[in-house]
Amino acid sequence: MTDIDPGAIHPHALVGAPGQGTHGVGEVVMDAAGGVWQCTVAGTPGTWAQLNAGVVRCARGSVARTNTTAKALFTLPAGAIITRVALWAAVASDAETTAVVSVGKSGSAAAYLDTQDVQSAAGVVDTGAKITLGSIGASAVAVQAIYAETGTASTTGGPWDVYVEYVTN
Repeated sequence: MTDIDPGAIHPHALVGAPGQGTHGVGEVVMDAAGGVWQCTVAGTPGTWAQLNAGVVRCARGSVARTNTTAKALFTLPAGAIITRVALWAAVASDAETTAVVSVGKSGSAAAYLDTQDVQSAAGVVDTGAKITLGSIGASAVAVQAIYAETGTASTTGGPWDVYVEYVTN
């Protein structure tokens, strides 16, 4: 960017500060996860400071009855600390025996929400003790969800909106 509007926040398609391009002091961007960054030293790509670190943010994705293999939802930024995981659906699943949604990451499908029952509840689904809170570590993490059911196949239910609230340092 060359002509900087000091009052504008420019969208940035990735999570984190810009890693390429020439930027000027005072330029402000909002990343794909809602992080707001300001250029403090001009350059390519410049030096950036996060303006809203420590603010609770929410990432959202959706999983349907047809997502029986891992579906990519969103990416949490490096250093994110998960503070809440929630599900919401207008219609509960009518699967005969069980219907569950798990939320996790590659290699650990239920890392954040382990087999949450979605058969008997619509609206906000109480995730209770099935969630794992805390830091995701030093690298960004792609979050995914899976729907599974047993018994006669469902004909209604979902989609389930997945909300992960987190803060960054």
